[in-house]
Amino acid sequence: MSRVTSGPPRSSRPRRRTLRAALAAPLLAAALFVAACGEEKADSSTAADAAPAATSTTATGAGGTASGPLGDAARLAAAYVGGTPGRADASLKPVKIGFINTQGGVEDDPDATATAQAAVDLVNEQLGGIEGHPLELETCFVVNAAEDNQACAQRFAADDDVAVVQIGMGSALDPIYTTLRGRRAILGGLAIEPSSLVAPAVFYTPGAARTGTTMAQFAKDRLDARKVAFVYGGDERGVQALAPAFEDLGMTYTAASMGEEGAQLNAALVATKAKDADAIVFLGSGATCAQLEKTKTSLGIDTPVIGTDLCASREVAEALGDYPRWNFIYQSANYNDPSNPEVAAVQAAMEEYQSGVPYSLIFPFGNTLALAKIFNELGVDALTFENVERALRAFEGPVFAGPQRLACGSLAAEGQPALCSPTAIVSSYVGDDVWEDNTP
Repeated sequence: MSRVTSGPPRSSRPRRRTLRAALAAPLLAAALFVAACGEEKADSSTAADAAPAATSTTATGAGGTASGPLGDAARLAAAYVGGTPGRADASLKPVKIGFINTQGGVEDDPDATATAQAAVDLVNEQLGGIEGHPLELETCFVVNAAEDNQACAQRFAADDDVAVVQIGMGSALDPIYTTLRGRRAILGGLAIEPSSLVAPAVFYTPGAARTGTTMAQFAKDRLDARKVAFVYGGDERGVQALAPAFEDLGMTYTAASMGEEGAQLNAALVATKAKDADAIVFLGSGATCAQLEKTKTSLGIDTPVIGTDLCASREVAEALGDYPRWNFIYQSANYNDPSNPEVAAVQAAMEEYQSGVPYSLIFPFGNTLALAKIFNELGVDALTFENVERALRAFEGPVFAGPQRLACGSLAAEGQPALCSPTAIVSSYVGDDVWEDNTP
């Protein structure tokens, strides 16, 4: 009997293309961005006009006294950020985080905003804010990337009350880097484009560049792989970007396109000799993930699969009756695994403050709590550009529900000075709602 497994709620709204899904291959190969986003974007007003600030939630009653899952979340988060149980004092001046996110257009990632806001609400309602001051997420949404990124950056550069600018999901980010350089500390989201690797920012998530190296290291260390089959959608530039990491570790590969919407998936598995390979690297998302699992079964292929978390969605689980028993690459902790106490805390906060909102991006939650931790350590009166910038770069982790060890600047010799996390997270599904951490 099939079953629907645990995980974040799925969306009932009309499906827009998330930037992350549009960049399924570019998440692994930044060069694909232009090709992946070939559709024309709809005209709209600038982000500065379209995106009102999101202020802190204020409720009646005593804060910091929650019970059940939210109480567990509050206690875990309080130990992490150094907060004091209770509610922030709404009469005090807020500590502002400027938050830039792709939202409301052809590419639409509202879950990045939702998870960041849930973290802010948890801090304000349960953890006493920042030394009693409310934490505020001031949002600026990007519809037309280049123009709106510029408008958002100018808005936050002009607001001296913004302590840091945090990026959710985004592309064409150069105007942000240029405008805010030397004026605001920047905590990036996902480093997808090459310019982000050398930006005046820090990225606590591993991004595209480290995803490929993690895949290759996992294949070698955990699967003892020598021959790898790449199955991809679109063109082969994603493979061209990933393959060198595998070759550097002594592996050989074959590659084939699965065609539009997986129409040639059967042929691709045959052409790559996937049955005889030691690993299948799958560069796809959505319905093609379920198609791959079904086609593998019909062809009698039991080769292990390495894919991104785009294939670990509720939609895929519902199509198959469960998640496929693959090895998934995550930018933060596996959001489907409530046995991880920090993931359970994210789920509890989302249920309390963003109930019913579908989400799969939880790195903004962890990044926001990391900022709260840094602000508490610095103190409200010391949140200058220089202090925040220095603290962001010196932070060694862990990130809540994210990478456990950071070393900002350690990858400079590899041309990636903005990255702080050398590896992505590998979570393997073994069935019956059990996940195993197999990060190399």
